[in-house]
Amino acid sequence: MQDVAGTRRGALFAYQGQPAWVFLTVRGPVAAGEYTIEIITRARVRYRLADRLDLSGTLSWGATIPVAVHEISVLRVTQNGRLIFSALLPAH
Repeated sequence: MQDVAGTRRGALFAYQGQPAWVFLTVRGPVAAGEYTIEIITRARVRYRLADRLDLSGTLSWGATIPVAVHEISVLRVTQNGRLIFSALLPAH
């Protein structure tokens, strides 16, 4: 995970099993507030995975995903529509 300045701020783990899932950790501090987490596939399909999530207390989050891991291009964490963190997934 990187912030908009390109500073490493955490890690993204992805598992291609049944079910497939992602788990992210963020290095604090993280401002309190509501965050949205989404993935964008290589075919440019956007999936919103979480809304109104406050990462400031947990500094982590995970969920199952509706696509195969190799289909994901990027995971984005936004706040009020503004990019906060992102992780690019390598093409396979």
